[in-house]
Amino acid sequence: MLPSEFSEFADDLLARLDLETSGPITAGTRLSDELGFDSLTMAEMLSCLADSGVVLPDALVGELSTIGDVHHYYLALRP
Repeated sequence: MLPSEFSEFADDLLARLDLETSGPITAGTRLSDELGFDSLTMAEMLSCLADSGVVLPDALVGELSTIGDVHHYYLALRP
């Protein structure tokens, strides 16, 4: 299970994805532009969320542009 507090959530998720950042992570940090997300990283992130009991509908996946978006849907859809 991922933590619910944003900074802990972001740190834990990025660690699970083996991503390093050059600066602080905020809710507005962009997945592709700032974190280097590609389709494989997105699939790995979705798998991490699923392991925590959160499955995002396909329609929402295309709307994820920031780590804050991911956190929002995680909180909204977690069991």
